[in-house]
Amino acid sequence: MLKLIRRVLIAVLLWLVVTITVFVFAFDVKRPHTFLLNQPFFYLFNIEKPFVFITDFYGLQYKGFSGDYIDASVLVLGAFEKSTLHLLKDLMISLAGEGGVFVDIGVNVGQHFLFMSQHARL
Repeated sequence: MLKLIRRVLIAVLLWLVVTITVFVFAFDVKRPHTFLLNQPFFYLFNIEKPFVFITDFYGLQYKGFSGDYIDASVLVLGAFEKSTLHLLKDLMISLAGEGGVFVDIGVNVGQHFLFMSQHARL
């Protein structure tokens, strides 16, 4: 009996992991370059359409569009890839000291540029 219960629990756990993975990483058919990670945000707050927003971003104003994956991450989580932002800051400080020069080549939405503008000469 215990083996049966264990097998059922394992099957349910695997089903949950697969379901969550598929939901989080499923592509949006209308915008294939974005993920559905920000979709639960819309369902949670009963929002039907993406919207333009302005939010605080490390003491600066960040203007974004909630339908964009990076912007939605900034809105919901406070930043996109926070660990990368702090790694850039720490590397720049350790290599060049405070006030080192940071050049963001290939800017997408400007999140890295905004973050580093407080720690480097631009």
